[in-house]
Amino acid sequence: MKYKSLIGFVWGVVIVSMFTSCLKDINNIYNPGTTAAVVRQHGDSALMMANTRFGWIYATGLSSYSEGKCLLVSFDYDPSLPENADAEQKGYYTVTLQGGTAVDQQNAKSPLTDTHKLLTNEQPVLAVNPYDSVLYIKLEDHLFLPSACRTTEGRTLSWQLTYDPAQQPVVEDQKSVYSLYLRAAATTGKPEDKAEEIIGVINAFNLSNFIKDMREQGGSDADMYIQIHYIDQINPEDSTQFTWGVTDPLLIN
Repeated sequence: MKYKSLIGFVWGVVIVSMFTSCLKDINNIYNPGTTAAVVRQHGDSALMMANTRFGWIYATGLSSYSEGKCLLVSFDYDPSLPENADAEQKGYYTVTLQGGTAVDQQNAKSPLTDTHKLLTNEQPVLAVNPYDSVLYIKLEDHLFLPSACRTTEGRTLSWQLTYDPAQQPVVEDQKSVYSLYLRAAATTGKPEDKAEEIIGVINAFNLSNFIKDMREQGGSDADMYIQIHYIDQINPEDSTQFTWGVTDPLLIN
């Protein structure tokens, strides 16, 4: 997706959410703000719908997206509509789509990138925000991941999430924790006439291959936790000097 200001988008959107867990609990017209969604053909129907943290939603505008497309959507839900009288029985809610933005999506990949040196034009990832309960979510196999990065305006960033397929989990507080590494690199060098700024971005990473590989290494079918490592500081005078940050363990299933 296009980059937007960090304060205005990634963290600020949490304010508009009521943190409801299901639309069946809503009695009035409701807009939850920006919400992560994965578009699918629903059940035996020919209708394209979106899977969200509120459940399945249907709007005619979703037909313009392809199967498996990851979006950020805004919608109005009106429980008084005749179409929503038996929504629970049908398994989806009819909504009015106010907007939709495609999210950059890719697979979590192996092998693990070399963690001892920077990528070409690598940018520091200042924060990974799994505590944003609106935009951080795992839907189906897709992990929607809000991040903050320092770069210069107008540069395109390439994001990647890699892992060691042969890794064994680290056990912390009786949790089996696996590691993935998030990195961002600009596709061009730094313009000399532009100052750096902080941007926010949402990526959607497909974890299906990662989960499969960890299961083949003997991982349990019970709860799986991950930690996301990211380069949070780079010495501007000496790029061989950089440090790694890491999230707390995150439950993904």
